[in-house]
Amino acid sequence: MITQIQLQQIEKWLHTNGRPLEVAKWNLIFNKGTKESLIDEMLKYQNLDGGFGNGFEPDITTPESTTISSAEAIILSQDFGLDLSAVWAKNMLNWYENTAKDTPDIWERVPKSLDDHPHAPWWGYDPNAKFKPYPNAVVASALLSSTSSQRLLGKKIAERCVKFVFEDESFDWFDTNSLQRLFNVLLDIESSLITPELISCINSRVVRCISVNPDEWPGFVAQPLDCIQSPNSYWHNLFAKEVQINLNYWENTLTPDGYWPLNFSWGVDTEAAQSATKSWLGFIVVKRIKTLKEFDRIDKGV
Repeated sequence: MITQIQLQQIEKWLHTNGRPLEVAKWNLIFNKGTKESLIDEMLKYQNLDGGFGNGFEPDITTPESTTISSAEAIILSQDFGLDLSAVWAKNMLNWYENTAKDTPDIWERVPKSLDDHPHAPWWGYDPNAKFKPYPNAVVASALLSSTSSQRLLGKKIAERCVKFVFEDESFDWFDTNSLQRLFNVLLDIESSLITPELISCINSRVVRCISVNPDEWPGFVAQPLDCIQSPNSYWHNLFAKEVQINLNYWENTLTPDGYWPLNFSWGVDTEAAQSATKSWLGFIVVKRIKTLKEFDRIDKGV
């Protein structure tokens, strides 16, 4: 259980070190903050073309709009209940529709301008990248509830994702998370794409991508709570015991200063890398504390 003293220390650390974006998320969770305040912080990263850039995804600092950064804006919106029919969101989805290409991966994940700005070593410009669910499945999950032309694009991408599920043997963590997000939307709209075979394959992918060995969790692996972020998750019953062990692990690995150590880095000690590290620390603090709250693992105090 996260104590009130720990929660206060986390908040103190976040307000000192986190981005205003993460502070706005925190305030929405705990301090009667507003969605409008969170949106105001988000919009500081949105470009005139509708897409998101400018370091919204801390590992990609190019100011140009990117598919990855804009997908992260969708994820944030879905996780915090923001209205994806609002003007700013319509502009973002219009940007996706206007930039879609008839290529295997539909959009370049990052633009060529990436190389002109500091970025994590695992991101690189690749105009010939193969189709991957991340971030395409995330984009489809938003397009499926938009305008008629965008719903058609979303369905096309969803069909590609289903094909990927049945044909590709890889089980990348981010791809799996993206497929989970799309799967939930397909369930909500009662899509004909949902079949017993698809359910079985998605479940198998989730099982294969999650590490259930606590000894591996300090490394860069998917922990149960990375894929199952509330008791209401479709996949919670597959990992009920492991989720409880993971909750205990998170509680025990919170530092006295009020954050969780990162399990990845850029591998260099530049100012940009240090800034990205601090941004990710704040991002993870909010993400984990939100999950802990969903599982009622925060002491409510007197």
